[in-house]
Amino acid sequence: MQARARKWIRRELRIFEFLQPDFEGERPVRNAEFLLEYVMALLRNVDIKDSTGKAESLLREFLGRENARLFLHELEAWLRSPFHDILDWDDAVQYGGNAWEGAE
Repeated sequence: MQARARKWIRRELRIFEFLQPDFEGERPVRNAEFLLEYVMALLRNVDIKDSTGKAESLLREFLGRENARLFLHELEAWLRSPFHDILDWDDAVQYGGNAWEGAE
């Protein structure tokens, strides 16, 4: 389960430009590898569906409120899915409405 989570989280964190190294080779303070480990620790210690929103609150500091909410929702969906390959997941998942509008 942890390997599946890591694979998905690592891939999804790439969409956030502010987590990537800049062109001069410097790493931002809140880089993707740190955040990957942070999210993994959250998964081990906090129920991501907890009604108090604790996981979202802890992740919001890094990704913002809406991004944190969507990220955790998608992570949970991936972990509950029968898929082991992200490409199979990508082929099967369907998004309604404007879930990813403006994500690029």
